[in-house]
Amino acid sequence: MAFVGAGGMARHHLRRIVQQQETTNVAYVCEPSPNAYEAFCEIFDEAGLTPPPNVPDLADLLEKHIDELDAVFIITPHALHFGQAKACLEAGLDVLLEKPM
Repeated sequence: MAFVGAGGMARHHLRRIVQQQETTNVAYVCEPSPNAYEAFCEIFDEAGLTPPPNVPDLADLLEKHIDELDAVFIITPHALHFGQAKACLEAGLDVLLEKPM
């Protein structure tokens, strides 16, 4: 799975996901902000896990790493949801999106 977005809400959800690391693998993060990505990585560090690499552009993530993904968790500003979800669904990925499109 990839996290699309690494802001405050993403980090909130990530804390629960790293507790289930044997069943859930966060393979990539897609976050344009280096500061948000750094804060995201701290959660992995605290859990003794290796943080996933960041691919800041969603199009690059889907083009270069689609074969390594089965799902994305989109946690970005609402205005971005539709385009991001559409691109991921068209790429054949399962999408978890908790806010409006």
